[in-house]
Amino acid sequence: MYSQTRDGKVRFFETYIDPRTRQRKTISVTMDADTKFTRKKASERLNARIRQIKAQDGQIHDMSLKELTGAYIAYQKAHVQPQTVIGDEKALKAVREILGEDTDIHTIDARYITQRLDATGETPTRKNYRLKHIKKLFKWAYRYDYIPNDITGKLVKYKDSEKARREFKYLEQDELRAVLDAMDMRKYRNLTEFLALSGLRIGEALALTSDDFDLENRTITVNKSLSLVTYEIGSTKTENSDRTIHIQTELLPVVERILPDCFRRIQYPAYNKYIRETTERIIGRPLTAHALRHTHVSLLAACGVPLDVISHRCGHSDSDVTREIYLHVTEKMKDRDAAILDSIRIM
Repeated sequence: MYSQTRDGKVRFFETYIDPRTRQRKTISVTMDADTKFTRKKASERLNARIRQIKAQDGQIHDMSLKELTGAYIAYQKAHVQPQTVIGDEKALKAVREILGEDTDIHTIDARYITQRLDATGETPTRKNYRLKHIKKLFKWAYRYDYIPNDITGKLVKYKDSEKARREFKYLEQDELRAVLDAMDMRKYRNLTEFLALSGLRIGEALALTSDDFDLENRTITVNKSLSLVTYEIGSTKTENSDRTIHIQTELLPVVERILPDCFRRIQYPAYNKYIRETTERIIGRPLTAHALRHTHVSLLAACGVPLDVISHRCGHSDSDVTREIYLHVTEKMKDRDAAILDSIRIM
């Protein structure tokens, strides 16, 4: 619909239903002439304005999955580390292919997601990985009013037979000692011991400077991280990652050895290759640098440190992996204690 203006231009109109009042409203845009090209441009501008109005009202009723993931990634770029954005973009590209990028997000429910994931024929481990990113996306969409309901509570993880394998992505105490003893490169041994005793992420450790250490008060300030994708120093992974941790007595000599240069001369790819090769040679399982963070969690759990204390030290308020490791270790301790009691005779 359009009309001629007094100055010879053309005004194009479009109507829409206000999502809150349910009343019909009209918006317009003025173009220089009435041609096939200007009609198309007018339509694009009018539809964009309608979408913007609905978005501001928190009531987007015709948004595709592609548009939602685009909005989510834009938000991520402003709030999280670049490597996290890169990982999310890659994961959500696969999610769009599975669920259909042109699918209206308001038609996506738990049953649809489950059916589409089942149709992929992927392993439970892979489907749970997809599910993790789908939950993140739709929790965010609900929080910012792109969808009216939170569907993520209805999404159930797949039973994963590979879970037992993941439970061993950390070093037991005797394994850690054996790996450290086998390390013939001092700088790598220092970093390995530091990560296992501090619980820092590898990027956080590589970004440390001498200014971050307070030996008088025995603290380490963690407020930056080296991106393992861009190799630039930036903020930590999340808001909860900024923290100050205590330098316990066991960690103190390691800190004194690495100061003042810290880990400035260590390149992540070379170190990660070294740790993988060393762990495979010594304990028969190739582990990455991140496994040392899991090792820290397991060692603290074995010493009876509460889960909330471990979580705070590691820089997150909630972590499924940390909880899994903690519960696994504490269950093993219960089994050990039961075996000890069964082996003795009191009377």
